[in-house]
Amino acid sequence: MSTTPTANTLLPPAVRVAKLLGVVGSAYAAGAYLTISAHTLPSLSTSSARDLALTLSTLRERLSKPLLFVTSASSSAFAFIAYYLYSTPSLTIPVTSVQFHADSFLPHADLTAVVVGGGWEVYAVAAGVLAAVVPWQMLGVNQVEKRIAAAGEGVAAAEDKGLQTEVVDAESMNAESQKWARGWGVNGLLAAAGAVVGAYAGAWL
Repeated sequence: MSTTPTANTLLPPAVRVAKLLGVVGSAYAAGAYLTISAHTLPSLSTSSARDLALTLSTLRERLSKPLLFVTSASSSAFAFIAYYLYSTPSLTIPVTSVQFHADSFLPHADLTAVVVGGGWEVYAVAAGVLAAVVPWQMLGVNQVEKRIAAAGEGVAAAEDKGLQTEVVDAESMNAESQKWARGWGVNGLLAAAGAVVGAYAGAWL
């Protein structure tokens, strides 16, 4: 029984693993960002100022850096694939050396040869879109997250001292929550775009 060569079977194992890591990581990051932005944060709007401050601070502490790491790792995986494909000549296989079947798929098949290993530009786009999350997070979202962290620390410090006065108000915390939701919504859309482009490239290139 013969096997039909495809981009995935003929590329090195490291590239195939990078495809998997890039797609899974970016899809996970997109799902987490969008879920928190569209569902988790809005559902907290009825909480008290104290509970909201502590909850937002905890979410930020547990999720912000891990999600940014996953997004950056996925971008790096796609960038590695793009560099490999750019720097390595495409592999051309004569059609006479393979057997065609009705349900087979050969990427870029034509009448004379099958070309495997092209499409570095698509991976570069996926890497670039995911990488855009980092500057947006640093420049557009970090200030909001710092204010959220400060509010949570203020509430915790007041409770440690046994103070009963409100150190934050619900209106300001809800405003910060909404800003954070919008910021992470952008992160989620960028991660989703990178995941879609990367998945397309991983399946067809």
